[in-house]
Amino acid sequence: MSKPCSFQNQEKLYKSIINNFSGIIIILDRHGKIMFLNHECERISGYLTKETVGKYYWNIFLNPDELELFKAFFENLEVNDFPFHHESSMLTKQGESRLILWSYNIGKHADEQIDRVFLIGLDITERSLKEETLREKSENVVGIINALPAAVISLDREGKVISGNDYAERVFGWEAGLESDRYRQIFPDLGGDEFERLFEEALKGKYSTAVKTCARKRDGRMIDIHLYFSPLRDMDGSITGVVLMLADC
Repeated sequence: MSKPCSFQNQEKLYKSIINNFSGIIIILDRHGKIMFLNHECERISGYLTKETVGKYYWNIFLNPDELELFKAFFENLEVNDFPFHHESSMLTKQGESRLILWSYNIGKHADEQIDRVFLIGLDITERSLKEETLREKSENVVGIINALPAAVISLDREGKVISGNDYAERVFGWEAGLESDRYRQIFPDLGGDEFERLFEEALKGKYSTAVKTCARKRDGRMIDIHLYFSPLRDMDGSITGVVLMLADC
């Protein structure tokens, strides 16, 4: 017959589980003083548990402009406030700011009073940086497209206009939300069947060669253009629509 686990053995088991958890775990007392950091928190922050035990969490890990807000939070802890989730920065020992997605929860005494606060976090700094890089690249691409001396129009799979660059809106009047049958007005010499054929081929991943035709400008004047059809792809490479480019001959 196996013997019941001692309190010490249970504590060792819990610490082993916490230390092998792939996210950050910080345990604070009721007043916000640090009781424990798991190995992942030590790795990311650069602090050892023994360096921080007994110190206020906000004096170690928070930016100065967040101190008062966090202090006020601990002064007014209520059981009903938990659990909750939010994103905030965490300062490392080297002074680097890491963006953490936090989940807060509590441990309670037998009388239901708060005993300790558990902070469980996921470091999302790299994801945030990638998203920022993608936003910057997207803004650069939009800037380049808007600077082109040609009309660029993106259509969804149903043929509705998603967007048009500045030239397309200014010269031809293509704006988001317009239906694709607008081409009947803009390309009167291009038959509807031919437009649909080229549109469907682009949806299958094919790029058209230049189609020479006429286009009606916003002021009603006709100009000779080269019209190009190409597939519109999302970040995963899936085709989500068609891109039209209208260039002067």
